Amino acid sequence: MERITSRKNPAVEHTVRLCRDRAFRRSEGQFVCDGFLLYREAVLCGAAVKAVFVADGCGMEGGTDFPREARVFSVPGGLMEHISPSKSPQGIVCVCTAPALRPPENLAGGRYIALDRMSDAGNVGTLIRSARAFSLDGMFLLGNCADPLNPKAVRASMGAVFTVPIYETDADEMSALLLEVGIPLFASMAGGKTVTELDLSRSCVVIGAEASGISSGVLSLCGGKVGIPMPPESESLNAAVAGSIIMWEMARTEK
Repeated sequence: MERITSRKNPAVEHTVRLCRDRAFRRSEGQFVCDGFLLYREAVLCGAAVKAVFVADGCGMEGGTDFPREARVFSVPGGLMEHISPSKSPQGIVCVCTAPALRPPENLAGGRYIALDRMSDAGNVGTLIRSARAFSLDGMFLLGNCADPLNPKAVRASMGAVFTVPIYETDADEMSALLLEVGIPLFASMAGGKTVTELDLSRSCVVIGAEASGISSGVLSLCGGKVGIPMPPESESLNAAVAGSIIMWEMARTEK
């Protein structure tokens, strides 16, 4: 275990920049996981852990059971507060190799969710978590979505980012991939059939941006609309809540 005490250490600067800079995460092919749960998930899922930072007093300073390929650093608590993207660091941060975010040539399975320009990283992460809970086959991120490897999204996913296939693409490519394997595309919005009236066991459902909904270009590619029945006086649901309800229904109607 190596000892670091300076903010100017290259490994520290590298990790802090990964937390803050989406373009840097992409260029380096790495992202940051903060906290014991995410570190454990990274190890259990077989992620390539490149570096581990352990704070004094966290209980792991003398540990030796770290991934063999990882560089392991011990740091003072004050330095961990600088490294960690969390306001309340748990005492461990790790750097992992990022998953590939390009869609495959051919889709497997038949249940997908698509997020259109969803800007809140917490919502994106929550929907990734729900996608794992309901055993979806993958998630498409369309337009200028929040980065699924943003520390806030990774934390909200509770480690599901390691197991759910996530594809950053555009609507035309997604539509072509779905059409090739006969998966219908639905838009989640008011005015369509309710979620309980449709067979969503083989489908892809688009969830729109929090404020503006689904873009006209994406909507034009959808073959139908699906809505969640609510009393007329109710406000629209949070995007992550709506998407999770729809994913539950997709799992419930699985043939």
